[in-house]
Amino acid sequence: MQQPFYVYSLNDPRDGRVRYIGSTAQEPAARLRRHIGHRHGNHPVVVWLRSLKAVGVRPTLQVILVCDKLDRYHYEYKANYAVSNTRCIAHQRQQSNR
Repeated sequence: MQQPFYVYSLNDPRDGRVRYIGSTAQEPAARLRRHIGHRHGNHPVVVWLRSLKAVGVRPTLQVILVCDKLDRYHYEYKANYAVSNTRCIAHQRQQSNR
């Protein structure tokens, strides 16, 4: 069996909201540690992770999908999914700010 490939979400533990969708070939716990350890930059996810750390909480990671094999069509799907997901998150944020 090939190494699994994980598609996952990072969620805010305070309200359960999905804040990020990512993918990795790493074990999910290892990927979460890398996210938490990332301290530099102004990417919205990094800023959010720093804000969690400032109040003493950690994001939760939820595996959405496990794949045995990825080919180029899966990568295309992943890219399209990321674009769609970004739009969905923006819509959810807009709705929650009303």
